[in-house]
Amino acid sequence: MSPVSAKDLYRCLILRLSEIGAVSPVGDARLIIEHIADIGTMTDILTVDMSIDDEKLEIVEGILEERKNGRPVQYIIGWTNFYGRRFEITDGVFIPRFETEVLVRRAIEILGDGEGKSIVDVCCGAGAIAITVAFETNAECFAVDIDRTAVEIARTNKWLHGMEKRVSIWQGNLLTGIKEDVKFDLVLSNPPYIKAVDMENLPAEVRYEKLHALHGGENGFDLIKRITAESRKHLIEGGSLLMEFGGEMPDGFDAFISDCGFKLRDILKDLSGRDRVLELDVI
Repeated sequence: MSPVSAKDLYRCLILRLSEIGAVSPVGDARLIIEHIADIGTMTDILTVDMSIDDEKLEIVEGILEERKNGRPVQYIIGWTNFYGRRFEITDGVFIPRFETEVLVRRAIEILGDGEGKSIVDVCCGAGAIAITVAFETNAECFAVDIDRTAVEIARTNKWLHGMEKRVSIWQGNLLTGIKEDVKFDLVLSNPPYIKAVDMENLPAEVRYEKLHALHGGENGFDLIKRITAESRKHLIEGGSLLMEFGGEMPDGFDAFISDCGFKLRDILKDLSGRDRVLELDVI
């Protein structure tokens, strides 16, 4: 193999990843280039004047070989991008996705500078939501996940980002175990929300992730309903609950949230125009 330019390799990777059947060949290609060339998330790869040598090309071939077997690129390289920052990731931990940035942006908008305010991220996975909110505001941030590996990775990420004193992370089952008098300004969550009928049709790379991090029950709302029911007592008056969901609400959900002490303020769309985040306000 002869050295190639970063931009030529980038174009080649997009084609090869498309042939493999990658869900996001452009995003995967970018991650691979960033990984081997050690360039920043905001760098325009097409303008980078850099040659990729044979040693790095061999690494690329190894990544592609693993990718052919369905393993996500993020697991192969050990990290992913979220909100312009790198987060460590490992097999078995849900991979933070670009769509979830919609939830984070809205949380930051609500919090303002965040001084004197607090949030909790439920089903935190790698900790990307809570750590990002801590970066972007002065809010006190908490995060919880039932999975031990996820909690360990989230703690690693807060250490890598220097957020040891800003973000508290623990292992737990949703909001159970939190004292009743503990209240937050925001409850945030990207819970499992894929419907049972859709689980079998997921792309191979998505099925590679832990099923319990994806499966939301028959209509995708099992965890969403539990979080809604548990959140009200832990929110201040005027507080809000933001949750990512699959874009379709089941019958009776409006009545359910009302019974739980909420009203639907808004449904936020992602950049593709798909309904992505539920915003519920305390009533």
